[in-house]
Amino acid sequence: MNAFVEDIVNSVMGMEVDVNEQQVKSLFDQIAPNLVTLCLRIIVAAILIIGGKKLIRWIETIIDRALLHYHANDTMRAIANGTIRTIGYVAIFLYVAKIFHLPLGPMFTLVGSIAIGVVIALKDYLANLAGGVLLLCLTPFRYGDYIIDEHGHEGNITRIGLLYTILMTLDGKTIFVPNSLLTKDCVTNVTREGKRRIELEIGISYGSDLKKAKQIMEQVIKGENHLEDPPVQVFIGDLKDSAIIVKAFFWTTVDDYWPVLRDIKEKVKDAYDEAGITIPFPQMDVHFHTKIEQ
Repeated sequence: MNAFVEDIVNSVMGMEVDVNEQQVKSLFDQIAPNLVTLCLRIIVAAILIIGGKKLIRWIETIIDRALLHYHANDTMRAIANGTIRTIGYVAIFLYVAKIFHLPLGPMFTLVGSIAIGVVIALKDYLANLAGGVLLLCLTPFRYGDYIIDEHGHEGNITRIGLLYTILMTLDGKTIFVPNSLLTKDCVTNVTREGKRRIELEIGISYGSDLKKAKQIMEQVIKGENHLEDPPVQVFIGDLKDSAIIVKAFFWTTVDDYWPVLRDIKEKVKDAYDEAGITIPFPQMDVHFHTKIEQ
């Protein structure tokens, strides 16, 4: 044994070295426990990494099935799976670092410093990201809803992303609205209740029959696709300088709103023309007073 060790040492050192068997045994006694401990730690770490990955996949599958059951969209599912995966891998890293007694303090300090710089540089993007997560969790509106925000952006929602919500306007324009605006300001969801109210205003002359005008408007509205509840309301809205405003409130479904709104004024105008009810032009009466000379 002593000769075998001497041959190894001499081949490594390139010179003749006397090796004391007692020294070799003492060195081996010091190294052997550490080698055994290191091998055990490597084995435990490998088992932890392999088992941890399988556990993360299992949890992801359960959460994904639950989200599918509650009709969550693809973006929400991706966020949930990414969050679970990140938390799981961080937990595995911390346990492995604890097994090998790695100094985590300096590492956390370095990572924290980098994270602060990244947060400062990307604060706007992070605000949009946080807004996207809130929109996906709270669901104040969904795909296909028609919304109006305080900045005048309005349209049907075609996608709710992590950074932007995409709207399609009625004239075919695409608007990318930052999610931070939609979570910070007031947003009107026009289609959430499934019905919308149409407000109709038409001016008639002061010489027209008011009762007849109201009856005709109500008949035209009842010939359209409208909801019976709430009932149709027809009334005199205002008395202008040159016209009496006949006003109506009635409700339709979201799908019928735009077709009815597009056609109702034309149909009321045609019905008024047939009944001889005049829709006046703006006009002004001018009176001249002359002084009579005696």
